[in-house]
Amino acid sequence: MWNNFIDNIHSLDEALKDNHSYDNHLGGNVSCTVTESSLCVDIRQYRKPEEKVVPTRKGLCLRPIEYTTLRGLIRQIEQVLPELNTVVPCYLRSDHMNLLGALQCPECTPQ
Repeated sequence: MWNNFIDNIHSLDEALKDNHSYDNHLGGNVSCTVTESSLCVDIRQYRKPEEKVVPTRKGLCLRPIEYTTLRGLIRQIEQVLPELNTVVPCYLRSDHMNLLGALQCPECTPQ
């Protein structure tokens, strides 16, 4: 999840700067989104109670100044928690190489 967030931080920066939508699945049931109507960075867990995936209360919504602060602390976070760089997201595992495996993943398809 952490590496996916770091890898796509440039796209996230552009979405905030250009005021356009952004949606990135970070792994598991967590996504990072920016909507045109709200310039906040929303990092949130999602679940699928029925047919539609819906956001949960578990997550955080960062205003642009808060996101900028977090972005400035990324290197310090990586120094304190080096294990973040070794996490392999579920979508890179061998069981995700076909559609059935991805659909059966409890992290990618929250219940």
